[in-house]
Amino acid sequence: MELLARVKRLYQPVRGVKPSFGAYHVFLALTSLRREGPLGRMALSRKLELGEATVKTLVRRLRDSGLVTVDRVAGALLTDEGVRLAEFLEGLMTYLGPVELGPVCGGCRTYGLVLRNFRGLLESVGYLKLRDLVV
Repeated sequence: MELLARVKRLYQPVRGVKPSFGAYHVFLALTSLRREGPLGRMALSRKLELGEATVKTLVRRLRDSGLVTVDRVAGALLTDEGVRLAEFLEGLMTYLGPVELGPVCGGCRTYGLVLRNFRGLLESVGYLKLRDLVV
């Protein structure tokens, strides 16, 4: 669970300033960098659907925590430690991507994620509380 705590620290407020990204963005950034190799800020911005300034903050936090290195030409690249964390996260979760709900949510954008081996967490936190946390 130390790895999950490490991920959580990446999107926590620093000196009272809450970042515009969350756990989902950290997960998607790490797994995208693992699968696609070095990515520049603009490419990450499009992939994460975040502004470039927000992505710059995310990449800086990833760099400061030793998970990525940044090359001025190639962009952000995972370190060995970053690769291990991305693989760990992918072992826990499968990103399904956009999920079409049709008229249920009136054209809203929804994404799917399958969690593995979270039954204990689900039972300890409670179904409704976990749902509220996710939403």
